[in-house]
Amino acid sequence: MRLTKKSVTLSQKGHIHFVLPLLVFALIAIIGGYVYLRASSAAPVTNAVYFDSGIAGKCLDVWHDGKANGTKVDLYRCNKTAAQQWTINSNGTIVDANGACLDNWQQKAKDGNPIKIYHCSTTDPAEQWRQVNTHELRNPETNMCLDDRAFSTTDGIPLELWSCNGGKNQQWLPTPVSTTSPGGSGNAGGSGGTSSGGGANNSGGGSTSGSGGTTPSGSSTGFISTSGNKLMLNGQQYRSVGFNFSPVGSCWSSNWSTAQMDQFFQNVPKGSLARFFAPPGGTDSAAFVQSIVKEADKYNVHLIISLAVAGVYGNCDTENAASGGNGKTAAYYTSAVQPGSTYANWVQSVVKPLANDPGVAMWEIVNEPWLQGATLSQIGGVSAAAKYTNAAAALRSAETAGAGKPKQLLTLAPADIGDTGGVSGMEAIFKNLDVVDDHDYSGDLGGSSQYQSSEFPTLVQIAQALNKPFMVDETGVEAGSSCSSSNVQNAWDNASNGLSLQSRVNFLLTQKTTAYLKSGASAVDFWLYTAPGMQESGCVYENITPSDPIMAAVRSYRMP
Repeated sequence: MRLTKKSVTLSQKGHIHFVLPLLVFALIAIIGGYVYLRASSAAPVTNAVYFDSGIAGKCLDVWHDGKANGTKVDLYRCNKTAAQQWTINSNGTIVDANGACLDNWQQKAKDGNPIKIYHCSTTDPAEQWRQVNTHELRNPETNMCLDDRAFSTTDGIPLELWSCNGGKNQQWLPTPVSTTSPGGSGNAGGSGGTSSGGGANNSGGGSTSGSGGTTPSGSSTGFISTSGNKLMLNGQQYRSVGFNFSPVGSCWSSNWSTAQMDQFFQNVPKGSLARFFAPPGGTDSAAFVQSIVKEADKYNVHLIISLAVAGVYGNCDTENAASGGNGKTAAYYTSAVQPGSTYANWVQSVVKPLANDPGVAMWEIVNEPWLQGATLSQIGGVSAAAKYTNAAAALRSAETAGAGKPKQLLTLAPADIGDTGGVSGMEAIFKNLDVVDDHDYSGDLGGSSQYQSSEFPTLVQIAQALNKPFMVDETGVEAGSSCSSSNVQNAWDNASNGLSLQSRVNFLLTQKTTAYLKSGASAVDFWLYTAPGMQESGCVYENITPSDPIMAAVRSYRMP
């Protein structure tokens, strides 16, 4: 519903102002789907705040604390000056220290439109803002967000309006002026905060120690859910591009430190989905899994947690291992889901304590079943696989015990559709799960336009038949300095076929991921992030670190 525009006057700079009786405005509760509080000329909801950016150590700033209409609003290092002090009013305006309002200049609904200050009017839709999702500042009239283009860290860079995408460059965390300024390189307290740290949060450079300067945004305000073939968050469609970070646990080497976790979460988009393995065995524990979730919550990163690994990954998940440790025996798919098994006990110990944490988006029953060890036919075919899946899903009783009813989603990660018996097998296996999934390591840059897996249309067909969301939570390509070819067809474990790190950005993100999202996928996760110093060398998958160009490219990626 829209208000009838009465008594319209045009002021300088193209702003449209509406002369509406305040009494009428005050009675409007919902305009175009957005909730508005009663209008008043000065009704602060909070005392003055700083808006800390999702970019480390940077704040929402009025250029040179200017007072003139049209002064640009910029990004600047957090310094606790008047230029960075704002008041959030119940009438929807955000007012600077000099009484001017945050303004979508000339009320234009286009990407890149400048954000400036302008004299306040409670009836000007260009000056209406609300904070949603992961601390986005959204203008209801345009349904677009305050944005730091390209994740710039340059002091003085003008801020602008852009289509909302959940990126770090659209995160604005309000922090009361009376407390320590969150951020990195302010004037007070050395290099940030009130002391030698990087900000008010100890996890990324605290008020007494640390050097990171990143201020996590806190946990999500809701659980990721489904509505038909879409993932949803806080009533809006949710989509994500993120990373696998399975080396966080003992399947690879040793458990990461908190600092290594923080480094990962700081470098992925806030609100994105990240995936890791948490199987029984090795040096992992339920407490360690909880520590990973705790760190992810600080940075508002949602998690897919795989509770079993059917393949070969070091010393983890050795229950019913096939000869030589190569996959699982056929017996695993019946015994593992029985009460008292290693897997069943593990699920209870891990899932129950986290059942009320919205940061856990999905539990994954198992990663890549029937790829190694016992095949689908050896365990008894599709019916046996579906029986195993349903029994594993029943272990969701751990969630019921912890949360009253299941709130987190359930999925399974096949290596490919063939491993599950084709279309009928996928439909039977995913019937009682929430999200359809597949892995994809295919593609060809040698002249072909085949950026999607050849079985991807089948995945779409299956998801549509089940009316469920679908995702690709593993996709990758070998890349590195020793890669010698631009042709990545059949590149798996073939050191002569791979890409440069920059070419991987074009192949995986610009081409493949965009194609998947345009086809309806809800999420794509790349394989594989590893902590600096732990990555493999050569032409490999397992070498994405913070300096890899694909990390920055994902942070600035615009959803198609």
